[in-house]
Amino acid sequence: MRFRAPHTLLALVLLAALPAGADENASQCAERAVEAVKQLYASVEDLSARFSQESRSVAFGGPGAVTRSQGKVVFARPDRMRWTYTEPERSLVVSDGEWMWIHEIGSGEAQKLSVAGGALSGAAIPLLLGEADIAGTFSVREEACEATRVRVVLTPLQPAAYERLRVAVDPQTGEILETQVVDLLGNETRVAFTDMRVNTSPDSALFRFDAPEGVEVIELAPPN
Repeated sequence: MRFRAPHTLLALVLLAALPAGADENASQCAERAVEAVKQLYASVEDLSARFSQESRSVAFGGPGAVTRSQGKVVFARPDRMRWTYTEPERSLVVSDGEWMWIHEIGSGEAQKLSVAGGALSGAAIPLLLGEADIAGTFSVREEACEATRVRVVLTPLQPAAYERLRVAVDPQTGEILETQVVDLLGNETRVAFTDMRVNTSPDSALFRFDAPEGVEVIELAPPN
């Protein structure tokens, strides 16, 4: 893995189209799905899941390269996370809420970036940890309403580092099944979650990074 910040933590939603003939029941469907998400994740202190990720970059105004990866992710309040990539390359993205480290396992360096001041809360992470005020933060539009999956588009009401966030939700349970972030350049990062577990009290050591012997830590300047 080469460092692609949006490809990791800003990683998260999805794509579809509003069915023909949709009516007011469509907005009610979206409202019920959003309420189910709020109810489920309000009690979440931590969660873990397996993930598969697809990132599509924009190149010269047209479709760019698509990269695919997978692994396991753990989130915990406040603002802690650990992405363990197993394919196609082994790598780690770890944050303790103050610092984020990016390390391609087997390489001779790790990158370190300050995330103080809520830098990790830009996209889907607050949704997964029940911290987002959805109505106060986003405009909500439904794209599809099915018995087992509702798809909504969340557009930030205030300037943000991304253009929109798409989310696929199980309307029965409120579980977030898939997320997709579209950044301001049109790059897309989609993450699908499986085997999600909540409130398992992960060891706090998971959110620390100790550079292996011989690995140089390079501190990066935070984005403007």
